[in-house]
Amino acid sequence: MRSLLSLVVSISGFGFDSSAQDIFDPSKTVRAVRTQTPPVLDGSLADDVWTQANLISDFRQSKPREDTPASERTEIRFLYDDRFLYLGIRCYDSDPGAILAVDKRRDGSMFSDDRIYIYFDTFRDFRNGYEFVFNPVGGRSDALLEGLHSVKEWDGIFESVAAIDEEGWVVEFALPFQTISFDPSNDTWGFNATRLIRRTNETIRWSAPLLNKVGRDLRIAGELTGLTGMKQGLGLDIVPYGLVRYRHDAPTDDDDVEGDFGGDILWHITPQLTATLTAYTDFADTEVDNRRVNLTRFPLFFPEKRDFFLEDAGVFRFGGLGRNALPFHSR
Repeated sequence: MRSLLSLVVSISGFGFDSSAQDIFDPSKTVRAVRTQTPPVLDGSLADDVWTQANLISDFRQSKPREDTPASERTEIRFLYDDRFLYLGIRCYDSDPGAILAVDKRRDGSMFSDDRIYIYFDTFRDFRNGYEFVFNPVGGRSDALLEGLHSVKEWDGIFESVAAIDEEGWVVEFALPFQTISFDPSNDTWGFNATRLIRRTNETIRWSAPLLNKVGRDLRIAGELTGLTGMKQGLGLDIVPYGLVRYRHDAPTDDDDVEGDFGGDILWHITPQLTATLTAYTDFADTEVDNRRVNLTRFPLFFPEKRDFFLEDAGVFRFGGLGRNALPFHSR
């Protein structure tokens, strides 16, 4: 049965883990530089504005040899203005012809590709954040981070351009501040980056290159500082939808036109308080589930994919609960 009207008020930006203070490396800090001239996103870092940016390059291996020098150099530059955070990513490669990358799909697996992961902890609560993944041929993926769990069904709005050149490969990334939630009074975000070189299966990381840690663990993230004066707009997202059906009954020569209309409204009342409203929820937003054969006595579990129900869904994931005994599962 389809719900007609639903309203959820959620509180986010909490969940501080005091043990994270013991893991944080204070040397892993970089300051973003404010710019009046945004870079041109063309897959090249030749713009003069990139020379003004602060960069990080002290990446080390986490696999296969923990905390040892990386075989290839990686650099990430940071700029921002009122509306966007800009990252200029340079992945040097001594053999550009051996770079592996084939998947150009949005939210593709990129399992067989060279790639780089970018992590943001915008509230610096060591639990909730965002993940962005890029490969050398323009493939890109994004997800919400909730503890060590990633919600890949989330789709944010951002721009990125990637290119392979004689020195390796480049990604230019522009993230609108309106896409993400953050506290404007806090000028420090958690940040980390992990690069994977597929042909050697080498994983290198900026902060905490440890074998027993994963990059999406926001407790090991470094810090991105200097973020002030960003504009998030009204914090109001309106997503309408319409569906029109035409039916022709040949035996009676009868024509019928039917329609459904509805939408979602999301309002960031404060950085930690969000209200979401849905009317006549668009179930067509959920693509067909993967076909599965169930030979057990237990029912199949299909993950939620609609944006309305994904907003702050991490509140209901705690204590290792992922499927069984999940406090709330709308599907």
